[in-house]
Amino acid sequence: MRQSGIREQSRQGDGSHLRSRPRERIGTTARFTREWSVRWSFTEVRDVKFAKIVFLAGGVWGIVLVTPLYFLFDAIGRQRGSPITYPQFFYGFLAVTMAWQFAFLVIGSDPARFRLMMIPSVAEKLIYVVSMGVLYIEGRIAVADLVIVAPDLVWGVLFMIAFAKNVGIDGGSTGR
Repeated sequence: MRQSGIREQSRQGDGSHLRSRPRERIGTTARFTREWSVRWSFTEVRDVKFAKIVFLAGGVWGIVLVTPLYFLFDAIGRQRGSPITYPQFFYGFLAVTMAWQFAFLVIGSDPARFRLMMIPSVAEKLIYVVSMGVLYIEGRIAVADLVIVAPDLVWGVLFMIAFAKNVGIDGGSTGR
């Protein structure tokens, strides 16, 4: 008597009882592998790997840099000579910045799938750099404050390169 969920072992001499998948699924797997290898060239895999490294590193870098700022509210106020009078803006800036670091980690998990999210990621970096540049031109911040945004400029450029290298790479659907 056969129990449900347990497959009977084959008594045939073709070794079919040793296969982990039914014969009809073997062809499906081979077709999927063939289609994937035709769709993705070595260059595309390398470009996706570049984007993966850039976005994961950018996310980790940001988390490591932003987290201590949550505990330095008073110290930053003392360093600048005037206390921060609007803590909601300070902590709001940190919260939005931290959320973007997590978005970078998500993009880094599957750059082909989340390629379009690279566009606002570039904007997130470059808008901050441009804003600081305008403040410097207006004389509202010192050169020392402007130099602090250099890493954001580097990450913004790396994000643009990752986006450009992934042109034409389709993350496609997973078939779910």
